[in-house]
Amino acid sequence: MNKSNIRLEILSPIHIGTQQEKTWHKNMDFFYQKGKVYVVDQDKLFAKLYALDGQNAIETFNAKLAANRLDDLKGYIYQHVSLADIAQVVFDYPQEPGNEIKPLVRTGLGTPLIPGSSLKGAIRTAILTHLIKQKPHFAKQEHNLKNKWGRYNDRNLVKNYLGNDPNHDLLRMLHVADIALSNPQTILYKTQTLNLYGNSWKIKQSVTNYLECAHLQMCEGRLHIPQTQLKLSVQHGILKNTQVLTPGKLFEIINAHSLHLLQEEIEFWEEELELTNTHHMVDDYLESLRELYTTAQECSPAQSCVLRVGAGTGWDSMTGRWAKDENILDDDTWSNLKQALRPKRYFDTPFPKSRKALEKAKPLGFVKLSWR
Repeated sequence: MNKSNIRLEILSPIHIGTQQEKTWHKNMDFFYQKGKVYVVDQDKLFAKLYALDGQNAIETFNAKLAANRLDDLKGYIYQHVSLADIAQVVFDYPQEPGNEIKPLVRTGLGTPLIPGSSLKGAIRTAILTHLIKQKPHFAKQEHNLKNKWGRYNDRNLVKNYLGNDPNHDLLRMLHVADIALSNPQTILYKTQTLNLYGNSWKIKQSVTNYLECAHLQMCEGRLHIPQTQLKLSVQHGILKNTQVLTPGKLFEIINAHSLHLLQEEIEFWEEELELTNTHHMVDDYLESLRELYTTAQECSPAQSCVLRVGAGTGWDSMTGRWAKDENILDDDTWSNLKQALRPKRYFDTPFPKSRKALEKAKPLGFVKLSWR
């Protein structure tokens, strides 16, 4: 099997953002009016202002902005400019959002996209987790989980399982292109964080973000594994563990990884529903996870897979949760690692002790990949 073209189906809203300095700020980059959020195109805005009163209008706008008089700035815009005429993005939203909206990363022409680097990073986690589970002896040794100063990090693990340096890195043979959205119309969502307080799961009101998300749609992209180069690298002893990089095996590994994560998360919440007081959104969140698990179960072997990527996916998805596997780390090693990762006052609580979801209990970031 030598394939490159893939189809990506977004199964749950996904957010992959930009640098912090590109965040949209209320009454500067976006305005709210009558159930709609208007993200401003600055070129259109200044063209409208200049047409209104030439340089005087520009100076008035800049003076209010420099003095941080944002309410005055909003009133000035509302009075003189139609927001619909100057918007680059418009969201339907039932209430005024917070002070910031985190936008999706975009192409140079402004089309939202899913970066190939983000997909590759999520695939890397699935591959590393698979290799650790297949050959756990190295990871079982606690000193291999630490750097020379005795601090936990994954550098030794990566060197052992994926390659000692960039020239010997197994993933150099995995090429994933950026994927532009087929439907550039995006959706605004507020995140909600479920947090454990004593014996109750509640919404953590102090942790809220507003995210621009790509929603359910099909996209086309490329994921290429150069088989000739891969064989030559094996012959010359440059790469190891290359058996995971046949197209069919790769999707099999990814899907098994996602099924395991979903199963563990479903079982966690089923137990919490019995043992703790849970917020009403848990039922809907659990049902969404079950639907995603069914989708992953129905994937054709070696032809398609479910993968989780982007913001809000949580510690388990980012790391592959292999460290929590009792067949890899013994109780003492996992206890030491967990203690290093979290404040001592939370030591006896579930790890991790929070989950991020969108409004209406939607989990973030699930996609389905299929060979075309």
